[in-house]
Amino acid sequence: MRIIGISSAALAVCLALWSFSAGAEQNRPAAATTPSTPQQETASKPKEQRAAVDPQKFALIVAGAGGEESFTKKFTSQAMQLYDAVTTRLGFDEKHVFLLTENVSGGPEEGSRANFAKATAEEVKKAFGSIKSAVTADSLVLIILIGHGSFDNQQGKFNLVGPDIAAKDYAALVGTLPAKRVVFINCSSSSGEFVKPLSSEGHIVITATRSGSEQNATIFAEQFVQALTDVDADADKNGRVSVLEAFK
Repeated sequence: MRIIGISSAALAVCLALWSFSAGAEQNRPAAATTPSTPQQETASKPKEQRAAVDPQKFALIVAGAGGEESFTKKFTSQAMQLYDAVTTRLGFDEKHVFLLTENVSGGPEEGSRANFAKATAEEVKKAFGSIKSAVTADSLVLIILIGHGSFDNQQGKFNLVGPDIAAKDYAALVGTLPAKRVVFINCSSSSGEFVKPLSSEGHIVITATRSGSEQNATIFAEQFVQALTDVDADADKNGRVSVLEAFK
C-alpha cells in the first residue's frame, strides 16, 4: 500500500503563497460526432495556450538513477512531462528550469539545452548555484526529485548517477537560497526521511512515503505530475490547481 507523507501542520498556510494555473485546461474539446481524418483532427485541435511567464519562478527537476532500463525510461518520461508542464502551462521561464536526467539525450530543444544535464551530485550542486545567483527573496523555487531513494537507518538519500546526496545535504543546499518560498517534493522511496531536515518557515515539503523504511518503488510521481495539469484536481473550482489540491 502506498502511503504519502507531508511536511508540517503549517502546510495549508504555506500553500496560499503559490498555486499552479490550470486555466489552459478549462475548455476541453467536445467528442467528435462524425468520423474525421487524422489531418482534420490535427487542423481542428486548438493550440495549447502558453501561460504568461513569471520571472520569479525557478525549478529544478531531477530524474535519478533508474537501476534498470524500465525505471530509467519511466523516471525520464515523468521528468519530461513535468518539464513540459511547468514551462508551458505553469508560467516558468525555460531559462529558469533545470532538468537533470540519467541520460542526457532526447531532452529539451536548443533554447533551453544549457540547463539540461546528467543527474549527478556535481550537476545538482551546480544547478543550485545557478538558481542561488538568480533568485531573490520574492522568488519561488520548485524542486522535484523523481526516482529511487534509500535509507540506512541513519540518513535518507536520493539515488543519482554516481555518489548520492543525503537529505541533510539537500537541506544545506536549499538553505543557501535567498528565496523565502521553496516547494520541495521527493517522489522516491524512503523519501519520508527528507521531511524533518527540509522543513522550515516558508517551505512546503511533500514526500511519497512517511518514513525511510518504506523502500518499495513508488507511484507518487506519476499521479502528482498528472494532477498538476488536470482540471479535475481543482477542487475549489477557482481555475487554479494548488500544491495541496495536486497532493490530495
